[in-house]
Amino acid sequence: MITDAGTLGLQALRVEAAATLEHALDEIRDGDRTLASGSLCQVCAMGFRTAAALVLTEVGELDQVSRRLDEAERIAAMWNGGPWIAALWEARGVLRRAQGNEPRALAAFGEAAARFAELGRVLDHGRCVRRMNDAPGQANA
Repeated sequence: MITDAGTLGLQALRVEAAATLEHALDEIRDGDRTLASGSLCQVCAMGFRTAAALVLTEVGELDQVSRRLDEAERIAAMWNGGPWIAALWEARGVLRRAQGNEPRALAAFGEAAARFAELGRVLDHGRCVRRMNDAPGQANA
């Protein structure tokens, strides 16, 4: 069980690096137990929340994703700037794409890419641009 905020930050990496979806879901359940305990600063869980949202979108748990992103947006709104708002735009884009709303997905990815670029986060920016270019029905270069 996760016992401190630093370890919960690592939980996001465990979710992202999981070899299988089932392993990622196990890591999400572990992180959720810690969040439910109420013993952590909620801001420390932002990386975990967005990583979990991306995996849960992939497995079709869209109701869980919306709830998680709503909570993450509430927390991220406490800070002006930083990468969390951009990460939330990206996660919303993934959710919108899964819901079949490609125009809103592209808009969200564009906003995320712009915010990541402003922060000098080149890898994150590039990932969002790739998500935009991977739109269904578009030929990839």
